[in-house]
Amino acid sequence: MSNNENCVFAKAFGRVQGVGFRAFVRQNARRLGLAGWVKNCGDGTVELEAFGEKKELLSLLEILEQDAGFARVERIEKKFSSKKNQMEEFSIKF
Repeated sequence: MSNNENCVFAKAFGRVQGVGFRAFVRQNARRLGLAGWVKNCGDGTVELEAFGEKKELLSLLEILEQDAGFARVERIEKKFSSKKNQMEEFSIKF
């Protein structure tokens, strides 16, 4: 990840729907000062896009991989990029 990458798009696989995972993601993203969104997908995964400093983005991913509340995360696919943030806070999309 280069220094100018301020965005991560991630997809969580495993038991991540119906267990409070989206709220867990939002709580931790807000605590880290990140903006973005998280949503359930039709295939049983959860997608998120977060904007912020490199250190905080990496911290969020680490939290989600190691301690996800009642969820059981099997893996997280992630892609970092440079993208203009147009979000003011971190929210759950429905």
